[in-house]
Amino acid sequence: MGVVTEAQVRLDADLATKAEYRVPAGTVVTPSARAWLVDQRIDLVIGDRRLFKVPKPGPAQKPALAHTDVDVARVVEFVLSHDVHNENQGIRMNDQEQIDQLVELVWASITASTRPTVEVEASGRHVHVSREVADKILGAGVPLTRVSELSQPGQFVCKERIMVSGPKGEFPAVVILGPERAETQVEMSISDARILGVAPVVRLSGDLAGTPGIKLTGPAGEAVIDHGVMVAQRHIHMHPDYAKRWGLHDRQVVSVEVGGSRGVRFDQVILRVSPDFATFMHIDYDEANACGFAKGMKGTIIP
Repeated sequence: MGVVTEAQVRLDADLATKAEYRVPAGTVVTPSARAWLVDQRIDLVIGDRRLFKVPKPGPAQKPALAHTDVDVARVVEFVLSHDVHNENQGIRMNDQEQIDQLVELVWASITASTRPTVEVEASGRHVHVSREVADKILGAGVPLTRVSELSQPGQFVCKERIMVSGPKGEFPAVVILGPERAETQVEMSISDARILGVAPVVRLSGDLAGTPGIKLTGPAGEAVIDHGVMVAQRHIHMHPDYAKRWGLHDRQVVSVEVGGSRGVRFDQVILRVSPDFATFMHIDYDEANACGFAKGMKGTIIP
């Protein structure tokens, strides 16, 4: 079984003077090669069967798939290296139409596994506290109370809830996430920031210079921080093994597509690669609502 790619068709020096393009029976002509022939108004004939005569009727025209020569070579290698014969489906290698269908099915299977995916998690408003601030709002030396583990190793939800107050509003019971940090950080969505009346500054975690301040109130008192309020830049925590597998690297900017009835493409997603991370994407509730988030949702990473 031979294969004809778009590149081979384009290199045929005599094709410009031909009204049809003939190949032996059993030859695989890739979808992109067929589409190119249609564009050039050249008929395709495989063996003694005229596969199409241009111009083809619009409704009957099958959308072309954009395959490269390397892509097609992978499909053909698969087909040739397997005894492809399925009595239940009636696929036989001497049936040109079913050969074509098989190539497209195999290619669809290949492409489905050649892009990295990531589970998406939605993060609500929360606070990371320093020991200095914890002493003021929870009590001197009072430790954080671990309730449940988060997906990132060593990170956990705390029992403690505090009030976060801004110029225009407040949230009375915002969760604290542990462990303690060197600097207090308050994360929220853009909608949250507008309710509180603070400027929504988008940053990566830990990049707090120039961010707004806010008042935090707990059972032992209050603390006013002069900076630390941020809207988290959408990001992916990624283990180095996964990054290496897909040729990705720390601080790389990618896009992520999620499907579903409200499928969207998230751009400007930052990869954060570390052996301390488990591989998950984090978005806030504004972004979660935009894509119809559901637990277990996965996205496709587009470098």
